[in-house]
Amino acid sequence: MDELGKLQQFRAERSENNVLHLVFDMPGRPMNVFSNAAIAELAVFSRWLRDSDVKGVVIRSGKPSAFCAGADLGELGLAYDMIMAAPAGMRGRVAFDHFFPLSQALRAIETAGKPVAVAIAGLALGGGGELALAAHHRVMVDDPKVAFGLPESLVLRYGTEAANVIAAARCERPADPVADGIDVTRAEFEYAITHEGALTTGDIVDRRTRIGLVAADRDRVTGVADELLSQK
Repeated sequence: MDELGKLQQFRAERSENNVLHLVFDMPGRPMNVFSNAAIAELAVFSRWLRDSDVKGVVIRSGKPSAFCAGADLGELGLAYDMIMAAPAGMRGRVAFDHFFPLSQALRAIETAGKPVAVAIAGLALGGGGELALAAHHRVMVDDPKVAFGLPESLVLRYGTEAANVIAAARCERPADPVADGIDVTRAEFEYAITHEGALTTGDIVDRRTRIGLVAADRDRVTGVADELLSQK
């Protein structure tokens, strides 16, 4: 397992019954995303798996909030700039060459000849969903906080930007509701601050999310708004 010992976005733990646990646990991030480094390490793992003697693999997250929230948005923006900077006739090839390694690594894991199961105890969005689907078995905890895809309420509010709201989050427990019974996530409060110009609790609660229209609900969520504003 020397090769796996060099991984930084993942860590490998072999159990007594020779089942390998591949733990996705990006350093310094509250939520896992597929960065270029994570994709490269997944490719390393897929090559190792093909020739290994393990009985099987369990892939899980080391984060309490999510399995994987999709792509690294900062790197995605840089990739877009790189693609658009290429000659028009070459952009398709540049995009393919840049994004294909993830698909290649997932296919290699799927066809390595070892049973692979994914344990999901949080969000599995974008590439996280793809990784789960590339495995042979998927197990999800029975909890309303677990989601494979995107919450309907988030899609209704943000449309095609819904995935970005979750993926851009840096707060703790980004997929948790701001209060029980209110279908607005902590990530949405943070997004109001970081992307929509909210400067005060009133901006978030009264103008961006309109939770403040119900006085009792406003009282329950102002603490979360204050907390996230203090982390700016």
